[in-house]
Amino acid sequence: MDLVAQRPALSVLYTPASDDLLYALLSFAPLSSRQILRFVRAILASRVESTDLNALADVLIAILSESAVRAEHKYANYLPRRLELTSRHGIYSANLVLLSLALRRPLTARELFPDASDPADKWHRRALVWRSSLSELNWTELADVLDVRHIWRGTVRDLSIHLRDNPAELPEPVDPYWLFNYWPGHEQRTIFAWYRHYWDEFFQKVNVAGGRNDAIVRHALEPVFRWLGPTVTTFFKTDKDKASSVMHELMGLALCGTFGSDSELLESYRACDVLIGPWQVWDSETRRRVAVFLLDRLRKDADRLPPSIVVRYVDAAVQTFPGDRHIMGLALQCITAALAGIPTANTRKDLIALETTIRKLLHER
Repeated sequence: MDLVAQRPALSVLYTPASDDLLYALLSFAPLSSRQILRFVRAILASRVESTDLNALADVLIAILSESAVRAEHKYANYLPRRLELTSRHGIYSANLVLLSLALRRPLTARELFPDASDPADKWHRRALVWRSSLSELNWTELADVLDVRHIWRGTVRDLSIHLRDNPAELPEPVDPYWLFNYWPGHEQRTIFAWYRHYWDEFFQKVNVAGGRNDAIVRHALEPVFRWLGPTVTTFFKTDKDKASSVMHELMGLALCGTFGSDSELLESYRACDVLIGPWQVWDSETRRRVAVFLLDRLRKDADRLPPSIVVRYVDAAVQTFPGDRHIMGLALQCITAALAGIPTANTRKDLIALETTIRKLLHER
């Protein structure tokens, strides 16, 4: 509690805390090992009065801000191991965050970085410093003990952060609206779809960074970027207050067709049924590839779906690509598969009418 005592409650001028000893002790190894962190939390609980927890957390957060410009300290001769100065800064700031979270939970990115105009971006950049400062094992341990939730503070993106009690709990789904800073009520939320053209830059930056984990993800997604790259950075409304990327929905649809129930499959198709059409944000080849992907998937799943879904997809394909024989062929196969699973004539008529239309178009060409 010496750090708290250094700062009088009624101090007129700002007085930086003397944290030289703290820096010397906490800038060589992270506290994120669960065993060590459990020990640290027990020590704090037994030796810090409950009335002082917030005060100590405030001091540590202030030190976190000051640590970014630290140039020297009194204990420069204390070197338990040789470590780059940049790594020591990263380890120290990570440990300050862990200690702050052990004292007060949860914390927001705004509380950790009160001077940042974009606290969530500040957290992201600081996390990159931690990652570059730690071994892969230590970085994994640090990430494993942190739970990060994406929230709004008015029109500003923020994060709710606390120490994670259940390592098996999955992170929350990505919210594209939060990602692009489209706060609740933002005019962009009234737009059905939006597209970013820099999808091809992703691979280049991951390649330059050269990390093993990044390379594993890049390797897994190489076919996606090769064939349907623009869909990775195309987003559209899926619900009143939700959005998703096109590729997220396409991958979900493909996997659901193999592993999901009929009801889950139906929901996936309903989410994707707008994707066959004249999307102006894409070039013609991307639009065609998306249509081929969806129809190829549909011919495998048609007998598990209501006829109305099959009709909707096939009709959209016919209207959008009337001269494409490959797409017309896939559409006929979808109808054939759907008809095989429909026993009554009344529910077959729309499919048969579409089949007649497609065959007429093919014959004319």
